[in-house]
Amino acid sequence: MDINSFCVFATLLIATPVVIGAVHLRPVSVIYIPYSYSGSVPSYGIDMAAVEQSAYDVTDRIMYAAGDNYIHIIDFGDLVRPAILRGIPLSTLANDIEMCGDYVAVAQQGFTATDIGKVAIYEKFSRATGSFNKVAEIEVGYKPDMLHFTHDCSKIVVANEGEAAESYDGSSFINPEGSVSILKATGNPYDPYSAITLGFDYFNQFATDYEMYGVRQPYKGQLTGETQTMAQNLEPEYVTFSSDETIAYVCLQENNAIAIVDLVMEEIAEIVPLGSKSWNSLLIDASDKDGGIMFKSYDIYSYYQPDSIKTININNHDYIITANEGDSFSYTFGKDEWEEFDRGEDVRDDGRLGNSISNDLEDQLNSDPDLGRLQISVVDDLDSNGNIERVNFYGARGISIFDAETLNLVYDSGDEIERKMAVYYPEVFNGNTKCDDAGVDKPSDSFDGRSDNQGPECESLETGNLNGKTVLFVGIDRSAAIAIYSFAPGSVIPTFESIYRAGGVDDTFENLLNGENLGDLDPEDLKFVPASDSITNTPLLFVTSTVSGTISVYEVVDG
Repeated sequence: MDINSFCVFATLLIATPVVIGAVHLRPVSVIYIPYSYSGSVPSYGIDMAAVEQSAYDVTDRIMYAAGDNYIHIIDFGDLVRPAILRGIPLSTLANDIEMCGDYVAVAQQGFTATDIGKVAIYEKFSRATGSFNKVAEIEVGYKPDMLHFTHDCSKIVVANEGEAAESYDGSSFINPEGSVSILKATGNPYDPYSAITLGFDYFNQFATDYEMYGVRQPYKGQLTGETQTMAQNLEPEYVTFSSDETIAYVCLQENNAIAIVDLVMEEIAEIVPLGSKSWNSLLIDASDKDGGIMFKSYDIYSYYQPDSIKTININNHDYIITANEGDSFSYTFGKDEWEEFDRGEDVRDDGRLGNSISNDLEDQLNSDPDLGRLQISVVDDLDSNGNIERVNFYGARGISIFDAETLNLVYDSGDEIERKMAVYYPEVFNGNTKCDDAGVDKPSDSFDGRSDNQGPECESLETGNLNGKTVLFVGIDRSAAIAIYSFAPGSVIPTFESIYRAGGVDDTFENLLNGENLGDLDPEDLKFVPASDSITNTPLLFVTSTVSGTISVYEVVDG
């Protein structure tokens, strides 16, 4: 079967192995999403941005899936055999899609990432007429990355990342300011939302203080020599609300901080850094050149830098769960490149280590099987000579829980997720969902290949109620797996339940695509459907995966 021409259909998954704990996933089906069409013939591929995010209408059992080129409307009235009803072309890339009430909202960046973005508002799909009408386009900030409705649909909060890039014609380097937009319902069906966009200009005057406090601002104009403001450095990426929806918590991933947005006063109230994680008493595999799975402890630190964040209320108190993927700034302008990290061995060889670095740690940074390959920050914790006083790297390789009121850390998963992957799925331990040559490379070929980067990279989160207990789902990006935790009543400390990875590992990516057995490569978005809203009266988890271009359906089984 040709990689670019097989028909749209879903596959019933029967014999995929599951690591079973008290709560685990049972596969139901998966549907592959086309990234383009030639006439009416769909094209499928790997890492083609066919789908980025999804929104599910539990009443109509319709899924809206947004990718770079299309919004696809998918009928999940039959969970085993979902079907694509329509593919709607997009003028610019879509980064998120959500629905509330009668409306579907799509966050779309401009013609380039450095152009003003928009939120497109559609009336939800009509089964009777087949219509999916766009009713408004609302300008927001630069590169809107994520949007989030309040429960009553009266507001939409949009995180505008404002990511830096070379201009379209290559003549200049542009670093737009990050921002947060608030869209408010107007009551007018022909113009349903109005927008205000909140910038971070106020904080520029306190940039030095915030940086000392721990809000990372790595880019100082190193590439072009142009002065940069704090507002240009801040990149909003993910949104969650307080339980009363008066506050929006907006994740600033690369900055390792959370912005607190007052939705009543409509202002950015504060920016709070998340701090760092010590690995001195934890285990980590920090090298892709150590011969395999080799866990060790080191006197090093990492930034949490969450991708997705989610609020949970326990004992009438809000907490923020974070999926600590990790990320760093890296820019190109013409032939010039700048990145905020370097490998440990290069830092040591160049004499960039300060006097506070111990001899043991220096030796480890000079050893490939230890820390020589690890990508570490060369912009943080520097002495007066610009030398590194503390070794910091990116991402905390797990999940954390912070008190929403104080943003103090109350729980961290430590090294658990990386160790669980080593036990249950060693063939793809710290592997990669992306390949250089789909016709040659296998998932197992990337074994241990991301250990020197961010390891497993926890990326997406979802919570749900299962038989009276709260369950937490964690999408693990590079490992293409879903970890499940649960909370005992009244406890803020989750317990590991199980971990699941779909798809083959010892065949080429191309063969796995043609055989509909890629699995959930880069599970970017998770949607839980409680039993009360499920067509089967069984709780469900929808997993939308960007690299595989798939939406998978799982039953969530307790015991």
